[in-house]
Amino acid sequence: MVSMSEALGDRPVTNVGTALQGTVPGLVITGDAIPGKSKTFNIRGTTSINGGGPLILVDNVPADIDLINPEDIESVSVLKDAASAAIYGSRAAAGVILVTTKRAKNKEFHLSYNGEYGINTPTAKPKFANAVQWMSGLNELAFNDGASSLHSLYSEDVINNYAQLRAEDPDRYADTDFMDLGLKSSTHHQRHSLSLSGGTEKLKTNFSLNYYNSEALIQTKDYERFNIRTNNDYQINNWIHANVDLNLLYSNANEPHGSIF
Repeated sequence: MVSMSEALGDRPVTNVGTALQGTVPGLVITGDAIPGKSKTFNIRGTTSINGGGPLILVDNVPADIDLINPEDIESVSVLKDAASAAIYGSRAAAGVILVTTKRAKNKEFHLSYNGEYGINTPTAKPKFANAVQWMSGLNELAFNDGASSLHSLYSEDVINNYAQLRAEDPDRYADTDFMDLGLKSSTHHQRHSLSLSGGTEKLKTNFSLNYYNSEALIQTKDYERFNIRTNNDYQINNWIHANVDLNLLYSNANEPHGSIF
């Protein structure tokens, strides 16, 4: 068993898979690093021809780990040994990931807020030839391959007057910078988290509200998510104890269709 109670910490991540990536020996996490995209967990390698991932339990209930906000998690434990099969049966053939969410403590009031705002910019972008450079390059290529003239494909008049031709007929004489058209110069992302917990010996409640919004550098691509979670502990009498947990998630992802470049 590998306990990951400190793996999450205050790391600015959008999902648990990103927080655990590279922190647990033998745990391989694959998938896009895009907010809202699910990741694939692999602990013991491929256990069948159909693949199959580990059993994921959130507060002892099978659940999708991508539905949990990282700031709501108290600890994460990864069971990799064969002994886990004795507890969870055949479902643990590919390992077990145990997620425990935060709960209120007796007679302790806690109020916290975390906020984050960031600006994203591309560090480097490839440079592409424009229409005139492209035509000149093709002419030179054809000439080096044996063409009789340096302007066998595109005439010198077209190349020298391409700017004027484009101004007169932009549909026929195109010169579009698709990199500049498809990418933004900068974007932003923000995350806000509010948590409130407290209670008595009879009733303890932990409530959290999380909001995340991110714009991608690609045009018409963004992601927004709301998380509301409440964990309630009821002590009915000395021998009856009940837990009532509620997790609500709303997410919206806008993505371009087809290929941009």
